[in-house]
Amino acid sequence: MWKNPSDFIDNQLCNYKRNTWNNQENFVILMIEKEALAQIVYGIAKEYNVFVFPAKGFSSWSMFVKDLKDIVDYLAFGKDLIVLVLSDLDPSGLHIKDDYINKFDFMQREFGFSMPTVEKIAVTKEQ
Repeated sequence: MWKNPSDFIDNQLCNYKRNTWNNQENFVILMIEKEALAQIVYGIAKEYNVFVFPAKGFSSWSMFVKDLKDIVDYLAFGKDLIVLVLSDLDPSGLHIKDDYINKFDFMQREFGFSMPTVEKIAVTKEQ
């Protein structure tokens, strides 16, 4: 409860965060195969307002069709989506990018979703 509307507004100002994506051509998200790494990556990504999606391996359709679609529809409307993938070098990590591409392809066909650029940035053989 609040004393008055002014008290409410003063209290909520600390929660205000400007949408830095408004004036950008692209919208970037990070998809991480391992949930255990999400907190480490999030600590850096939040400074740049980059969304982090811990996929827990081959993620469920619900994350793509619900959570991811809602965020991208809201924040990336009219922008090119760039999905940066962080995974390891085990068999699932080597193929997870293709799984994400297939899921985005499904979203494209079902919901008119624009096909994003999907790029694995870590961990690569060179790294």
